[in-house]
Amino acid sequence: IVAVQPKALYSNERTFLEWMHFATLLATSGVVMMHGFANAGTGALGRFLVVVAIFLACWSLHTFNWRADALDQKEIIDYQDPVGPGAVIFAMLVSLVGTTLHALYTGGGD
Repeated sequence: IVAVQPKALYSNERTFLEWMHFATLLATSGVVMMHGFANAGTGALGRFLVVVAIFLACWSLHTFNWRADALDQKEIIDYQDPVGPGAVIFAMLVSLVGTTLHALYTGGGD
């Protein structure tokens, strides 16, 4: 049995809120890309970012609930998320490379 301190519960909530904030930023930039530019490639990249933001919001909720349940039951487990950060970095790299390639091959939006 593990002694759960309040700072662990607050840390879980704080991490969840940070991930949700990042998902909101991704979704906002995706919507701006979909509706702010006229070409189809930028719209596709915007849709990709919105899908990533939805995945990120669902994953952060899943991770928050998993950690909260483990803390409530005072389980001795590793509370780190091995999938979420790597998935977000991969999605950001794909969108960055896609945006760069799109700008190079379409003339930079001219």
